[in-house]
Amino acid sequence: MEQQDELFRLYVNRLLKKHNVSAKKVELDDTEKERMRSIIENIQTEVQNYLDNTVKQVTEEDMGQDNDMVQEQNEEETENQSEANQSQTKVEYSEPTTKPKIYLKKNRKKRK
Repeated sequence: MEQQDELFRLYVNRLLKKHNVSAKKVELDDTEKERMRSIIENIQTEVQNYLDNTVKQVTEEDMGQDNDMVQEQNEEETENQSEANQSQTKVEYSEPTTKPKIYLKKNRKKRK
């Protein structure tokens, strides 16, 4: 976590130097400071929640509940697919709507 903080500080410092911004030049009133604090606190909590969720280990107990739901969904999908396959295999023959064209070779000259 400390490495990430250092990397973040380095990035912010370089960005501020690029745009010629220093702490002495920035003047924020109280409302802007409060908004800035709340935004930064929200970002910190979101990052911490994300990091906590990425570290969380999934156990077999967690998988048991999800596994039952997945199996039920798979069973429903296979039933739907089998019904769709059965409806597709039923083909009815009907008379063609147009007559096929027959081309006959008549009086063709051979090329030399």
